[in-house]
Amino acid sequence: MDRPAVLAPLMINSEFLAPESKVQPLENYLTGAKQEWIQPVITGRKKLQDAPVECVMMGNLYRVKLLHFAEPQIYGTILIKESQELMGIIKHLTTLFRGRMEWKIELMEAWKWRETEDCYSLNHFDSSTTPFRIMHILVWNCRGVMKPLFSKIVMDLVEWHSPLLMVITETRLSGARAEVIIERLPFDGVVVADMIGFARGIWLLWRSDLVQVDVLASTVQEIHTLIREPTSVLPQQKGYPCIP
Repeated sequence: MDRPAVLAPLMINSEFLAPESKVQPLENYLTGAKQEWIQPVITGRKKLQDAPVECVMMGNLYRVKLLHFAEPQIYGTILIKESQELMGIIKHLTTLFRGRMEWKIELMEAWKWRETEDCYSLNHFDSSTTPFRIMHILVWNCRGVMKPLFSKIVMDLVEWHSPLLMVITETRLSGARAEVIIERLPFDGVVVADMIGFARGIWLLWRSDLVQVDVLASTVQEIHTLIREPTSVLPQQKGYPCIP
């Protein structure tokens, strides 16, 4: 009995599947996207003036921003909050206040008057306009600290901008593995808001020889701190500090 004929495999011309003219733009796009991550640039600058100044980061976008302030001495308040927007996107808000905002009611009342991203203070900070030392707070939405170049990028950003403090959002890591990475960074002060599930996570980092940070509240969605000169002493107040 004759065996059925075996059909020859279908020959497909690779030119129809992946013509070079279409593959090359795709490769260029991927290369460009990778370069955007490994070469971070400042995408926004804001300076503290009369009203509190705020830096907004959308969790799905890779961004590096700077908050500037120039005062006779370091004496302020930082509030880092996060909320969930439409489509589940996380929005991170880092707000810098002038002076001591220890009480929750006072803090949220001042927060209502903060400057938004559309404000004129996004312009570059001209150092010639102030006699005081200019200080920087660096905010980076890194979208995951487990990326191979994370530590190198932190080192580069610190070298380029000499931040007083650094806020890293969307760390997407917590626990012992996070501690190992933090120990390799050029900071000796840290407060962590742990991630929820496989997303979120905030690190506030600083050098204790440059700034004193007093943590008033730290939850998975908020960090509230006072910043001051390393040798300064906070005045005593009656009553109770703010509770998140």
